Amino acid sequence: MTLFPIGSAIYRALLRAFPADVRAERGDEMARQFDDERRACARRPLALAALWLRAAVDALWHGLLERWSVAAPVSERASRTTMTFTDPAASGSTRLRTMTHWPAALVADLRIGARRLRLAPAFTAVAVLTLALGIGANTAIFSVVYGVLLRPLPFPEAERVVGLFHVWEGERTSFSPPNFLDVQARASSFAAMGAYTDARYVLTNAGEPTSVVAGEVSSGFFETLRITPALGRWLQPGENEPGRTRVAVLGHALWRDRFSSDRGIVGKTITLNALPHEVVGVMPAGFRWPDNADLWVPDEYDASYRQTNRAAWIVDVVARLKPGVSSMQAAAEMKTIGAQLEREHPDKNAQVGMTAYPLLDSIVGAAAPGLVILMAAVGFVLLIACANVANLMLARASARADEMAVRVALGAGRRHLVRQLMVESLLLASLGGVAGLGLAYWATGALVALRPTAIPRFGDVGLDGAVIAFTFAATLVAGVLFGLIPAMQVSRRSTSETLREHGRSGLGSRRSQHVRSTLVVVETALAVMLLAASGLLIRSFARLSHVDPGFVVGEAATFSIGLPENPYKTDVNRLVFYDAVREKLRAIPGVTSVGAVLGIPPSAPMMVISTYVIGRPPAPANQEPVSEIRVADEHYFETMGIPIRRGRGFTAIDRPGAPPVALITESGVRRLFPDEDPIGREIEIGWRRGGARVHGTIVGVVADVKSLGLNQPPPTQLYFPLAQVTSGSMAFVVRTTTNAAGLGASIRAAVAAVDRNIPVNRLNTLEQHVHQSIAEQRFYMLLLAIFAGVAVALSAIGIFGVLSYLVAQRTREIGVRIALGAGPRSVVSLVVRQAMLLASVGAAIGLAGGLAVARLLAVLLFDLSPTDPTTFAIAAGALMTMALAASWVPARRASSVDPIVALRGE
Repeated sequence: MTLFPIGSAIYRALLRAFPADVRAERGDEMARQFDDERRACARRPLALAALWLRAAVDALWHGLLERWSVAAPVSERASRTTMTFTDPAASGSTRLRTMTHWPAALVADLRIGARRLRLAPAFTAVAVLTLALGIGANTAIFSVVYGVLLRPLPFPEAERVVGLFHVWEGERTSFSPPNFLDVQARASSFAAMGAYTDARYVLTNAGEPTSVVAGEVSSGFFETLRITPALGRWLQPGENEPGRTRVAVLGHALWRDRFSSDRGIVGKTITLNALPHEVVGVMPAGFRWPDNADLWVPDEYDASYRQTNRAAWIVDVVARLKPGVSSMQAAAEMKTIGAQLEREHPDKNAQVGMTAYPLLDSIVGAAAPGLVILMAAVGFVLLIACANVANLMLARASARADEMAVRVALGAGRRHLVRQLMVESLLLASLGGVAGLGLAYWATGALVALRPTAIPRFGDVGLDGAVIAFTFAATLVAGVLFGLIPAMQVSRRSTSETLREHGRSGLGSRRSQHVRSTLVVVETALAVMLLAASGLLIRSFARLSHVDPGFVVGEAATFSIGLPENPYKTDVNRLVFYDAVREKLRAIPGVTSVGAVLGIPPSAPMMVISTYVIGRPPAPANQEPVSEIRVADEHYFETMGIPIRRGRGFTAIDRPGAPPVALITESGVRRLFPDEDPIGREIEIGWRRGGARVHGTIVGVVADVKSLGLNQPPPTQLYFPLAQVTSGSMAFVVRTTTNAAGLGASIRAAVAAVDRNIPVNRLNTLEQHVHQSIAEQRFYMLLLAIFAGVAVALSAIGIFGVLSYLVAQRTREIGVRIALGAGPRSVVSLVVRQAMLLASVGAAIGLAGGLAVARLLAVLLFDLSPTDPTTFAIAAGALMTMALAASWVPARRASSVDPIVALRGE
């Protein structure tokens, strides 16, 4: 019962839509009657929803629309004072009585509207198809925007969860383990806090060996997210201690697929990286955070984790805010703690700030600009569709102008006619919405199939209740948008004006012609803006696609391998395995060379580590140069086609026990050795301002590689030989003279011949790998190009429709012109000039608007100015060409008018 005062206040707010005399005379009685009916429906949700719907429609039809219709001529309002249902001058009590008949009137209007649409199948089909394109495209893109940007993260009160970050050179970065433990002990803004990172583990006792994504987490991770396990329990605090980490929490999908949904799995042992782990819990379906994790294991807090790794920024941190604490307050406390730790550890925390930031924003922030641009673009498409349908509705309203004028003259309420037009518009919009939802279902599946890996949370995209609600809202807005203009035309035209125009050459008023022309100008302006935007992305993508990555793509296959700690704990065991795999791969028919590297470019940086040149004075802590570090074997550069510019590459002599060596890229030489020869100089790398160090003498300079992405400049990059800096995970490149896509089975067999418990991951061709690196740019370019194409097609239909209508209106004039000697060319020129005038005005407005908003695209462009004049000229030229083509058929039809037939028809 406590909600009834709120409901009364909402209803009284709806009453504000009614005229003042109705509120003064019967407002209190209406409110009391509504409260009585609401109490009677309190336990019947459907009846209560129907009651609120009736209240909203009452306010719309008998409040706002009544005020609107007062704009009709005074003489006509006075002539219909006898109309009880629609008379705006009637008393409040009369109107209150007649309001109760609105459901029957609405049903009658729906029947009339449905019959009129059924009797005009061509008009209905064109309008529904146009709306389906606009609404379907909007729904599909909204499903992406909602799934990526708006859908809450999959845990309770996700808005209370923040990410904790180091702040380095103005950017948010990961935490170091000791800093995390210190913040966990000192911060008072958080109810719980957890750290996590991800790794690949090999699962070997559940069917075929498989690689799984494991979240290595602190015990507070699940407490922070508050996800209740479907079976078993969370990780406990002591399970992060050395010797107690052999436990695991399974993801629901892994439990279902690999363990047949065994409800007795808790307490059983699974084998991860050749080590036994006890299953202590199973998470609920749908929870795979972070990074689509298959399972979760404790991260071990050994002495190194607690003390010596303060400069290793390798963990991500989440925290749940205490009640009443805002993210800004938490960020202020983190800033204070960061300053404390900087004073306590100046060698490792110098210039390292700390902050708290909403977790969802930190995850999807980079994807937001592109998706917002897509949403705006698809909104333009819906506006163009609405303008097209509004033009069609105007044409129908003009054709029915005489009928409506006669009905008004005989006493029909003008508001009733407006309501009929609005009901017909909403009915048409509903058909378009249903068709658009079906189109969106197909389009969303296609978008998910594209699956650009650079856009986070794309797996959450799909049609659900929120997306369907958006479709309903878009349908309603579209119906009001394209129905409002014809309804306003009907409500503002006087009966005498309409009847005077009967018998003239025009089928509608000059005002209607201006409105239709204005709608076409709006369509063409929006189409030019979309054409310019898509043109910029297409030209940018074309340039990006032709960037030299620094290596030869050709026919080559790639895959990665992660070795478990047991039995590959020592460097010797790992090297023996890699050498054996390389020999097996070389034996495959057609294979010419095989190389191994830590991370095949273009890819995320493997390690970005502080770099020191031995013999130089150390740089200040906040000015240390950093390098991207990769490990490669002696065959990698030959296999990839990366040339050695100076010195030598790695050879078989660069083995354990030999003098440590390194290679540097040309960009690294320019940054680290601008005025000297790097060959023979000794360098050292290590975690920023402390931690483990690796050193080597530079023996060669290799060509730059676009290792961070085709749209990124080459970084300072150092390579160390695999035999001297051995990694537990490596990627292989297999160059072949045959079809690289057909090597999959042979590659898996070669690895299995060495160790059948080692799965092959990310098997792909090198060409596909490179294409995947620009998948996000391709995604935006493709969608904007499609939207621009739809916009141009709809604009062409709009111009065609308006010109066809104008030709029909001016049939008598054209007949007279031909009778007086005008030739076909002159008539064609008359119609084409009209089209080009509309297109020119629209193109000019579109170019101005496009230049104004083009800078928003700058974040998506590569090597191209957002105001590139060539692109805008092409967009305007394409639109003018389209307008010329759309005007040709109406122009030819006009030139073939028979003057005798035209004059007889008049």
